[in-house]
Amino acid sequence: HPFKIFFTWSTHVKKNCEEIPNDSLRFNCISFDDLLSQKHDEKVFVDVIGEIVGPCDLKEITVRNAPCKILNLQLKDCGDSIINCVFWEKYAEDIHSYVQSFSGGAIVLLCSLMRINIYNGKLTIQSGKASTKLFINSDITEINEFKETMSKDVMSTTSCGSLLTLSNCTQVSSDHIPFDNRKTISQLLTSYEETRCCIYATICALKIEAPWWYLGCPGCAKKVNPYLNPETEEIEMDKFSCDGCETIVCSTKTRYQVHCKVLDHTGTTSFVMFDREVIQLIHKSAYELLEQQVQFNCGNEFPRELLGLEGREFVFTVNKPETSKNYTPSTLLFDY
Repeated sequence: HPFKIFFTWSTHVKKNCEEIPNDSLRFNCISFDDLLSQKHDEKVFVDVIGEIVGPCDLKEITVRNAPCKILNLQLKDCGDSIINCVFWEKYAEDIHSYVQSFSGGAIVLLCSLMRINIYNGKLTIQSGKASTKLFINSDITEINEFKETMSKDVMSTTSCGSLLTLSNCTQVSSDHIPFDNRKTISQLLTSYEETRCCIYATICALKIEAPWWYLGCPGCAKKVNPYLNPETEEIEMDKFSCDGCETIVCSTKTRYQVHCKVLDHTGTTSFVMFDREVIQLIHKSAYELLEQQVQFNCGNEFPRELLGLEGREFVFTVNKPETSKNYTPSTLLFDY
């Protein structure tokens, strides 16, 4: 027989006189709220369905002295609930391969027979060794119905890149992330409508070849330039010209300007983080960090405090004007 039934130590077998439906696919998808309530028996495998919204990075780790592929991602239901998922080996490779080759549309994943794992009070669902079965955007009733109930503004499109400017942030808890206006990177970059939305993304790289600080105007915070006296045609010390204020200033402020590349499951783009964002993350002003670099003869090196931001995940709130690809992310920054 081409098929096998796997029994685990917790498998129970009993006589059943009821007629078994002759359905090729039979799912009993559990709601995310029920799962998060942690009332389900961890020994019982579950079916879940949701849209892939979190990072989808394939990693190789060592388990029991042997290499092992692992993939962490997040699934979102049609409401605001999100669960963390872990996939191992072939399951991880299959999902990662699909996401990388996918060109547009929402990615809906139906996972059949997943294990429940609760560690330190946090719930995740994980693929079983041989029991789990995955359906990624398959043409089946459950996935089609799920897509029909999804809000149109969370459907993703195509992958591309652009430059975004981050201006302001406030740390919040995951319970307060407004998912009703959440978008992917690709959807934002292909939109020409005025919008304010949230983007969940991971800082995957910092542009270390670009200056991480600049001298800014104490008034408008824009970059200042050495003042060139038009009469003497010489640069005057302790004077700077500010194009923003259209004036000459005699004092400046050292400010952050950190270029970073971010990604989600649909594409990549670039952010520029300024004072408010970086100070909140590393708890040092640009002046203090620069002084520290000089003190330890590391003035030409990229600060380790900033390099520590790589791999961290955030929710950015983006304000995008109509018919423009110049966006201003603001007001929300959450580190998972």
